[in-house]
Amino acid sequence: KTYPVIRLDMSSIPIRKKEEADKLLSNKIENIAEDMGVEIKGDKSSEKFAMLIKRLNKKYSQRPVVLIDEYDSPIIKNLDDIEIKFYYNWFITCNYDRLKFILEPEEIRYHLE
Repeated sequence: KTYPVIRLDMSSIPIRKKEEADKLLSNKIENIAEDMGVEIKGDKSSEKFAMLIKRLNKKYSQRPVVLIDEYDSPIIKNLDDIEIKFYYNWFITCNYDRLKFILEPEEIRYHLE
């Protein structure tokens, strides 16, 4: 079987302010959707991310593989900025919760390097 793959590289998103974080993540998710040939809408990056997963599932009749590469990179790069650390913590937690809602628990796998 071939599965659609969503690869979100957090190290490639240069965040210096909390205000720009959601906008840059939203743009990244929109670019992924465009590259994969699906249309998404939403006000926040977390809404767009959930819609991307649902639309790819519908398009390919397969649940997508979600790879969040360097998920801790923005936190490590901004150790002195509590707002940015909290924002990324929220983003990861929020989207993990959405994945649990969309996918069956046995379908979620983790690989940390």
